[in-house]
Amino acid sequence: MLVKKQTSLFFLFLLLAGLSGYAQIKGTLWDTKPIYKVPAYKILSKDSVQALVYDGLPYKGHRNKVFAYYCSPGTLSGKSSEDRNLPAVVLVHGGGGTAFKQWAILWAKKGYAAIAMDLRGNDGNRKHIDGGFEEPDNLTPYFTITNNREEQWMYQAVADVILAHNLIRSFKEVDSSRTALTGISWGGIISNILAGVDNRYKAVVPVYGCGFLFENSAMRKELDKLSPGDRSTWIRQYDPSQYVGKASMPVLFINGTNDGNFFLDSYAKTYDKVKNKNLSIKIGLKHNHAYGWGNQEIYTFINSYLNGTPGLARLAAPEITGTGIKAGFTSALPVQKAFLNYTRDTTSILMNRKWESTAVAVRNNEIVVPALPEDLSIWYLSLTDARGMQVSGELQWPEKKRGSAEGEQIYAGRYKAVFNAAPRHTPSSKTPDSPLAGNGDIGLSLGGTPDKLRFYIGKNDFWRAYPVYPGGGIALPGYLEMNIKELEGGKYYAEELLDSALIKAKFSTSKLDLSLNTWVSATANTIVAELNANQATTIALKLKATEGNTSVSHHGKTGDVIWVTRSFENSPLLEWPAHIAMALKVTGGTLEQNGTLRLSAGEKTRISITIYTIKTVKIGKKELYRKQQQWTKALYNN
Repeated sequence: MLVKKQTSLFFLFLLLAGLSGYAQIKGTLWDTKPIYKVPAYKILSKDSVQALVYDGLPYKGHRNKVFAYYCSPGTLSGKSSEDRNLPAVVLVHGGGGTAFKQWAILWAKKGYAAIAMDLRGNDGNRKHIDGGFEEPDNLTPYFTITNNREEQWMYQAVADVILAHNLIRSFKEVDSSRTALTGISWGGIISNILAGVDNRYKAVVPVYGCGFLFENSAMRKELDKLSPGDRSTWIRQYDPSQYVGKASMPVLFINGTNDGNFFLDSYAKTYDKVKNKNLSIKIGLKHNHAYGWGNQEIYTFINSYLNGTPGLARLAAPEITGTGIKAGFTSALPVQKAFLNYTRDTTSILMNRKWESTAVAVRNNEIVVPALPEDLSIWYLSLTDARGMQVSGELQWPEKKRGSAEGEQIYAGRYKAVFNAAPRHTPSSKTPDSPLAGNGDIGLSLGGTPDKLRFYIGKNDFWRAYPVYPGGGIALPGYLEMNIKELEGGKYYAEELLDSALIKAKFSTSKLDLSLNTWVSATANTIVAELNANQATTIALKLKATEGNTSVSHHGKTGDVIWVTRSFENSPLLEWPAHIAMALKVTGGTLEQNGTLRLSAGEKTRISITIYTIKTVKIGKKELYRKQQQWTKALYNN
């Protein structure tokens, strides 16, 4: 019995050891049964480089077919039987690329087993293969979000790389405990993702590619073309920023200072998420596959973790002292030279900045800089060892001086707030957790759930005059309530766009998609909500004044204008009456007498609310109506 129990425990240990490499994959998008298996494959040709096709994940009713090249020292020499205990590398091409035979050969010549796959459904000659991923008009649909995840290119591409890793690890000549991953450009994006998803790699090297593509990159404009819901889904599912922070292996990030696709601010935010990292930032590094894999630092870095050879030097964070700047470093080989690299340029387009480099001193395993030049906008230190391997310290952005040229170059359009769930603390006496809009006098916060939206309205000069807390202070005028039964339990997505002062939202269920754009006029105290639904629907509108705290409210409908008022009369301690009126009008839709708004499919409908305050006497209906017509006439005629 004891022997049997020990044997069972031994096999359980082996099973857990085998599954441990997949721990990060579990719970991700790619947690599906086929991803944990060695894919079936067929060798198409055998020469110095083998061409093969392997099975990917399910795709359009069949298994996605993936072409790849496999190369090893033995396939190159014609003596495959002599391949034993090889380290292995997985090679991921970039946009417009394919399975590059020469890339696999480069690694085989260095003693590696290498697999380079095509992620676009093509063979090595860029011709579509039977069962391969389908690219419309030969354009890779990087950002496509479909109802069926299996038809999304990013989902399949990441899976293809995981399965290529499974395959090469299964080859008898490969040491499955010594594998690495490197990808170029879009392959760098995928490598960043997989650094946090597949922890079986001993080292990962993304070249050019980074995360935070939605903030600052050449890809942002394509992301911004998506609907708000699809954009949010893509970022959540595929932006490397969601994954790279989970990387457990060492990662080397390589990029150029002026890369036209991956900009330094997003690049820095990406590497900041990784604890065990090396950097190699190069002035003038060009962007293509050959320049990418031509960085010898890639091989040196991977070799050090897979074959135990001397690794790259590593720079510590710079320290500013009274006599300048110093930064310690560790290096297995003598350091040949060190540099201060910097730009004084303040153009907001990072790829267009001009960079300079100045040699600096190395003393006692420290880089020493007597003083920084004036007016630097970005700088970093670098060193080169006796082998010519170049590494960098982290990018440094000096604190911007108030009123400086660089401070004036900051573009608010780069920033926005994203809300993936309905607010839970709106309204609030402190800080609301909802999208906001305003013009300096009136403010708006979007609260509620998709089926019960609430537009809470504030105005700077509407107060209750009472000197004792909590009876006095600024008061909430009221809110617009929009009830939409078809959106009960629906998905919530909203963006607060800072440069356009716009709230852009989308709410959806299987029955209805409703888009909402909301803003506050800059020149009149009018709020506009623009609605567009994919099918005809009805909305119950209710414009309400906030009740309580001794206020008096009235409401009514004059013609096609719905109005409400809220008033604070003189308090016992202060003679300061305050009155506010809100008037609502609809254009482009049908508003019934009972407040039901009927939307037609695909047609824009606008709801405008004009706010007016007075502090002397109560406002009458006629005055309210006159002001509302006066302030909204120009808006309606546009």
